[in-house]
Amino acid sequence: MTLKVVEDLEKALANLPGMGRRSASRAALALVRDQDRLIVPLLAALNAARAEVVSCSKCGSFTVRSANPCVCCSDDTRDSTILCVVEEPADIVQIESSGAFKGKYHCL
Repeated sequence: MTLKVVEDLEKALANLPGMGRRSASRAALALVRDQDRLIVPLLAALNAARAEVVSCSKCGSFTVRSANPCVCCSDDTRDSTILCVVEEPADIVQIESSGAFKGKYHCL
C-alpha cells in the first residue's frame, strides 16, 4: 500500500528528464525516509532557484536576477560578430563547458 502523497511525489519526480518511474519511486521513498537530510535542503534549493533564476534579457539563457544580462552577454571580450543559436539554455551550458566557442548566444 502506497500513500497518495508518496504517489504524487513519485509522479512529480517522474516528470524530470532522465527520471523513469522506478527511479522516481526510489527517490521518493528515500526523500520521505530521510526528510531532514534530503527534503529540507532540496526544498531550500528549489525555492532559491524559483526565486533567483531568470532568463537572460539578451540571449534567453539562464542567469540570476542580480546578473542580468548573463555573464556571456556581459563579457566584452566575447566576439559579438559570431552568434550561436540554440534551442535550450542547457545547450549553452554544454557548449560553454567545451571552452571552444567565444561568441554570443541566442536561445530560442
